Amino acid sequence: MAIQLGLRFREAVNAYGNRGMARVETGDLDGSIEDFSEIIERKPKNIWMLRTAYHNSALLRQKQSDNHGAMDDRNAALRLSGSSTIAC
Repeated sequence: MAIQLGLRFREAVNAYGNRGMARVETGDLDGSIEDFSEIIERKPKNIWMLRTAYHNSALLRQKQSDNHGAMDDRNAALRLSGSSTIAC
């Protein structure tokens, strides 16, 4: 949706994040994961934004019992934090 509106890169990434959070509020966890995945695929230079997308995706995947996917996303968020700790 954000791409079709002709938004600039940063605005589009923010739009995906906002829509992802709105979808969480309405219970659309699959749609929310898609939006956070879109942010991750676009690889924004803003590390905080990328780390937050991984973190939110991890939380949602865990809610859906996708423990492997949640661990992968959590570990990616930790790597972006500069932490060497691996999530279980």
